[in-house]
Amino acid sequence: MVERPQPDAEGRLLLAHVSDQLRRAVPDGREDLAYAAAFEIGRLLALSQPSVVAALMRWRAEQFGADRAARRISTASVSVREPVSASVQRTAPHVEHGAAPTVG
Repeated sequence: MVERPQPDAEGRLLLAHVSDQLRRAVPDGREDLAYAAAFEIGRLLALSQPSVVAALMRWRAEQFGADRAARRISTASVSVREPVSASVQRTAPHVEHGAAPTVG
């Protein structure tokens, strides 16, 4: 059971993401599942349409593909930096990281 959502500053109620967010306890202690059941029925009716399912699968592939590409880019940049700094330390151990070597 969750607390009844309160309207935001503009008077709109927040959206429910799962049917459990719509379960309510009525004053006599019983549980009111009417809104939760309506939410599930609406969700299932929408998913019974092949066009809705196709659009959701397309959206999912685009979003997960973009996230996967971003993670690979960040991982690749980290994995390239580490061997380079290790290589510099092996070839010039007397040079501090970030310091320019002096010619003497």
